Amino acid sequence: MAKKSMKLKNIISIKNKIVGMIDNSQAIKRYLVYLSDCPLAKRAKLENGEMIEQPNIEESLIDNYIIPYQDYDKVISTNKALILVHLSSGDLSNPVIGKNTLTIDIICPTKENMNVGEIGEERIATIADLITDLIDEEKAGAGAITITGYEQYRIAKTPDYIGMTLFLNVETSNLPAYKRR
Repeated sequence: MAKKSMKLKNIISIKNKIVGMIDNSQAIKRYLVYLSDCPLAKRAKLENGEMIEQPNIEESLIDNYIIPYQDYDKVISTNKALILVHLSSGDLSNPVIGKNTLTIDIICPTKENMNVGEIGEERIATIADLITDLIDEEKAGAGAITITGYEQYRIAKTPDYIGMTLFLNVETSNLPAYKRR
């Protein structure tokens, strides 16, 4: 039997699970796609006074609004809200349990960030709250996904964007898998 390392395979599958969970949330999808002040409403008024329809979003937003890797070039070349989910760091030195950190970056045009929803929340904070409700303490790997912190910032290359990063810790099994030859 050949020994096969599982150290990174487990965390990659957890990252993909998180991406899928975010993509299945209608509320998160609406906050990403509809940059009006009421993204959950069926109709909304834009700044120019135009009324627009905001139907449910049935298609996947993966690779378009929900990016399963770190790609800040997409941020600079678009005028939309994005979520980037990616591996950040990990301590794989323990032969049994790996301690991994993933990050979720929520990026939004600054002018579309404020006064969203019924009480005028920040769009990125609302999206972060929805993600936290969705994945914090969700069973994964050798334990559960734990959101341990956040950081809000302006993107240096373009002051027209604001971002928030969520930091997630996940323990995974570092035990090797054995497969028959």
